[in-house]
Amino acid sequence: MKKYHTALIYEIQLKEIFDANPVTPNRNRVDCCFRVLKDLVPKIGTFSQVLGIITEELARSVFSNGLTSTNQEPFIESIPYFSLMNQIDDVRAIESNKTQEALEDLQQRVKFRDYDLTVLYKKTLFLKQEINEREHHEKQLERDIANLQTKVQQYEREKNELRIASLREEEALKSDIQKLQTNLTQSNSIIKKLTMFKAASNDGSDEKKLDSEIDSNKHDLIFNSKGMASYDLYQAKQFQRQFAEILDFQLDDFDASLAQIRKKYEIMQSVTGNSQTNLQNQQVYQKELDDLLKKFAAHMQELLGELKLLDIHIKGLELVNNKLSEESSNATIDSVANIASRKYSGILQISSDNGASFHSFGKLKYCSQCGARPVVCPHQGLHSAPIKLPQGCTHLKFIHPLLLMRTTFNSKDSPGPTLNVLGGQNNDKTFQTEDEDNNISAAFLRIWGEYYRNRNGFKPTLNRTYSLQKLLSFIQEIYDMRWKLEIKYDEGEFSEDTELPTFINFFYKTIIDRYQIEEVAIKAIHDIFHGLQIHESANQIVGIFVTHLSGHEDVIWKYHYMAKKLIYSKSEPMDMVRYRQIIFIIYPNQPREMYDQMELEYIAYCKNKVSKESMDDHLVHMLHTGIEPNFKFFFRCFQKFDYQKKGYLAYEDFDEALTQILPSASNRERRVRYKLAELDGKKDKVTIDRLAHIAAYIIMYSCYMSKWAIQSLISTDFIEFMGGRDSASSTAEFQNNNGDYSNWKS
Repeated sequence: MKKYHTALIYEIQLKEIFDANPVTPNRNRVDCCFRVLKDLVPKIGTFSQVLGIITEELARSVFSNGLTSTNQEPFIESIPYFSLMNQIDDVRAIESNKTQEALEDLQQRVKFRDYDLTVLYKKTLFLKQEINEREHHEKQLERDIANLQTKVQQYEREKNELRIASLREEEALKSDIQKLQTNLTQSNSIIKKLTMFKAASNDGSDEKKLDSEIDSNKHDLIFNSKGMASYDLYQAKQFQRQFAEILDFQLDDFDASLAQIRKKYEIMQSVTGNSQTNLQNQQVYQKELDDLLKKFAAHMQELLGELKLLDIHIKGLELVNNKLSEESSNATIDSVANIASRKYSGILQISSDNGASFHSFGKLKYCSQCGARPVVCPHQGLHSAPIKLPQGCTHLKFIHPLLLMRTTFNSKDSPGPTLNVLGGQNNDKTFQTEDEDNNISAAFLRIWGEYYRNRNGFKPTLNRTYSLQKLLSFIQEIYDMRWKLEIKYDEGEFSEDTELPTFINFFYKTIIDRYQIEEVAIKAIHDIFHGLQIHESANQIVGIFVTHLSGHEDVIWKYHYMAKKLIYSKSEPMDMVRYRQIIFIIYPNQPREMYDQMELEYIAYCKNKVSKESMDDHLVHMLHTGIEPNFKFFFRCFQKFDYQKKGYLAYEDFDEALTQILPSASNRERRVRYKLAELDGKKDKVTIDRLAHIAAYIIMYSCYMSKWAIQSLISTDFIEFMGGRDSASSTAEFQNNNGDYSNWKS
């Protein structure tokens, strides 16, 4: 009964443990089983040893010796293998989860990286496409540059071919002239010999008829000494006129070549933006410009040398003609001298076109008695020095010089060359107008007076023709050069002792520097003045330019130049809103009524077609007619400071007045502009109308230097004191006081 009770207890314990831990294998179930086995081993008798061995073997198979429980338990015990495996599975599961999370994170990163690579690939493709387009554009520009250079070279070749052709034609014409003169001389010699033989005893009707016919036509066929001198003088003057035409062609060709070089340089600078390339272009441009100037100067020196020789010849012919006129009987041709000259004088002629045309070799010493550059003559002897023929010479020819007329006069009476061989001096009566109808403005009276009295001016044989468009381009070129000079002066590139030259002095210096030879430059200046005089009344820009050349003004051009920059700085399309912005800057601090009036005047002027060109034209119209609001306003202001009504202000009064009206005005600009005005007038006595122009220019200059910021002009009280900016009475007073400088009388 006791054994049955013990077995029941063990069964109950096992049942409880198994119920508490239903899942197998379980550590508690195993522990309970081994504990029951340990209790049963000593109680089963003979089987206890066998059961103990089995129990130990099972314990060694189930429990591990190396692994024990943690310190959380009250004692240390071995851990079953399956428990250890469960823990390992748990750890592996945790590690697997962590690995899975890390893998998912890496996959997400890979996706992001793939996306970044895709974006980068697209950008790379876009950049490659842009690079290809840029390379294609550069190649296109290079092709355009090559085409332009090819065209330039082609134009240069065509120009050279035309020049060579013209020279050939000129030489051919000279050769024909020489042949005709030789034939004429021979014919005159034959006629002279025939006239010496008269049959005194033959009274036949036929012979009388022949003699009467010869006598009636003798004035057409027979040249005596005076007739020959007159004819030579006429031919020499014709040559002089032809030289004048050649000079005009040379000047036109030089101007065209100069403009072509500058245009080429501008195109090259606009195409390439690299600093090194720009420097190379600058060097190429400077070299081409220097070559052109050297060639032009050499041609002009050669042409002037020929003209001086021709002028000496003309003066000699005039002297001979005068002496022959004084004699009772005309001198005859010195046949002996002519025969000697023809027999012993020789001229070397060369040809570069296989003998089609010849021209005299010009690098020999000139003989005034032969009238040529002979290689051998009885006066100078033989030219024994080696002669280097020019490149391209194909044929040589030796001819005798033309017959020269001889008479008796003292060589001391022979006049020297004229001071200006390109033209003659004007007398005091005709220089003032150079116009038979005396239709000339007061400004051109001063221009011609300055030209003839102070600049060694002369009237050339011919005047070059200047079209209106060519004159406007030339005027703009002068303005641009003057603008650059004044910018350098304002930026302090010159020393303080250096004074800004007047506009007329700058103009003369610019033209002389351009043409290098003063006599040629003075001739070009005369042609420019002649063209300006023709178009003065037809174009307002030309009229303003003439006032600057006459010394009446020196700032109006710059006032318009800066205002034009402001107008063209506005973006398209132009409208009345932008027009109002412009007049707000040019005419600051004015009542609304004045701006409304200007808008109405502009709309009426442009016929409601608003554009930058019409704004510029309207401003030029106001400047030329003397109705520009700034000029009228400052004219009234300075009149208030002219307490003695003298019509002018000293510098101190001008400085004080401008300080009150425009406090921000530059002291340097006031002083410089007043000094320039003094050079055209009297010391410390500059007229009020010119001071009004200077003040208007200074306010425009202040706007330009401040990047078109609106200037603070004067207080409202002062404007009210002046009686408003624009009134009909003040306008009439302004024009009556020479405010309208287009109609000056002196």
